[in-house]
Amino acid sequence: MKKILLPTDFSETSKNAIRCALRYFSNTPVEFVLLNAFGTSLTVASDVVAVYASLLEQVETNLLELENEIKQRLPSTKEKRRVRTIAVPTDPETAIKRLIQMERFGWVVIGTTGSGNAITVGSLATALVRANLCNVLVIPFSEPPGPLSNVVFATDYQPIGESARKVLSELVSQHQAELTFLTILADDTLTSAPSKAVRDAYRAQFADLNSNEAIESHVGLRVGIEDFIDSHYVDLLVTVCHHRSLLDVLLNRSLTRQLAYKPMIPLAVLADKERSSEDIIERSLKGEVLL
Repeated sequence: MKKILLPTDFSETSKNAIRCALRYFSNTPVEFVLLNAFGTSLTVASDVVAVYASLLEQVETNLLELENEIKQRLPSTKEKRRVRTIAVPTDPETAIKRLIQMERFGWVVIGTTGSGNAITVGSLATALVRANLCNVLVIPFSEPPGPLSNVVFATDYQPIGESARKVLSELVSQHQAELTFLTILADDTLTSAPSKAVRDAYRAQFADLNSNEAIESHVGLRVGIEDFIDSHYVDLLVTVCHHRSLLDVLLNRSLTRQLAYKPMIPLAVLADKERSSEDIIERSLKGEVLL
């Protein structure tokens, strides 16, 4: 049974992300795990025990209400679907990373408002993307839950691990969606398209899916992707994440991290720990913008 981690602070942003998660993953056996990390500020309170008990009671009440709401939204079928709640007195990033290390989750679903201007400071979504511990689905607050019919996979046709390939194939096939392999040619990334033989071999890994490809030239990788989204009907953008150095963060060279900071549409970031880091390091040292 697949596990989906749903961090929530009970805001409309996180609730919207949860509704999208239900739309994406409720058609298979699944366990949704609601997580509320209610911070560490209570350690400075004069009566820590009383404050903690009161806060925990309120959090558990809110989680129960949200759990019941989710159960009402789940389809009535014979497929096994469960909802579980967890409350921990720590910061969200620490709580999520610890839980991912303790349990095997298929996805973490995060809502984001896209507010703020300093990407080097980042957000919870960008922190989880950079950690590369689990597949991350980032849902912008402005995006209401909708069908998953058109999926765009931004790729430079570099090899991806088998686990990432399976996750993408499963998500697309479950919704009978169309998968577009999008390659942007730009000075800061690929300047020429991989050969047709390379592209065909890559797409052969997804032979059971309804797919097509798009190759477009643009002034920059990120702008090219965003222009494609603006001019086409796209429900979900998919990228693959790899570990980035601190230098990449400071120089803002990870495209996936940029997209996760202020996503235009739902963004799925596939964790890929199987790919060798040698090529990534070499391209990073050359100053390339990396997916």
